[in-house]
Amino acid sequence: MFVNVYRPPSLSIVDFFEQLCDLFDVLGNLGCHVFVAGDFNCPGATSVSVDERLDALLSCYGFMTTNCDSTHLN
Repeated sequence: MFVNVYRPPSLSIVDFFEQLCDLFDVLGNLGCHVFVAGDFNCPGATSVSVDERLDALLSCYGFMTTNCDSTHLN
C-alpha cells in the first residue's frame, strides 16, 4: 500500500503526530507492506534533517526517513 501524507504548516505538529500515530495503527492492522511518502513539513535543526520527534515516531512503526532535503528554498 502506498500512502501520501501532507502536513499543512498551519497544523499543530503535536496534533499531526497524534494523527500520524492513529494512521499507522490502522495501517499496521491491515497486514500489508506500506510505503509512506509526502511532505511532512517537520524541519529539523539543520536544513538537511527532520524533526527528531518525527524520526522517533517513524522508527517506532518500523519506518525510516530516506530523504531530508527541503522542498523549498526559504
